[in-house]
Amino acid sequence: LDPGRLPKELADRWVPGVGLVATADDAKELKAANEARTSLEKGLQQLNEMRKKYGGELSNRKAVAEAGAISANLRVQMKQLQKLGVLSATDYALLDQQIPEDPLSMWSTDASMLSSILTTKQQVARAWQTKLQAYGKAPAVASFKPTGK
Repeated sequence: LDPGRLPKELADRWVPGVGLVATADDAKELKAANEARTSLEKGLQQLNEMRKKYGGELSNRKAVAEAGAISANLRVQMKQLQKLGVLSATDYALLDQQIPEDPLSMWSTDASMLSSILTTKQQVARAWQTKLQAYGKAPAVASFKPTGK
């Protein structure tokens, strides 16, 4: 199906990878959620690759700064995804568990860092599935099985 060939009233309701939804407003919300999901997944993948490449790093200031910038960006995106508003100490603790402030910290193990990244990827995937289900666009899934990817 080529959405460019749809009449305007249908094209406004088209969401790539999802299909037609009930309203144009629904389509806008799902498109924004999909963009946020994609951006989060890319950032998490970048952190994953950096952690695998550098491990715990202290002396490579460029790598530490880059990982810190990616982490800060992802934390803002997670804040928005979770609709946290003004952050409390509890919110900061939650974000620290999901996306560490210093992803290349010498004081965390590779296994714990990679586990944190994988868990956050799973949370993002579940949030997307929940969003799709709310719009009647995905079958209910009885359980979520991580793939480790």
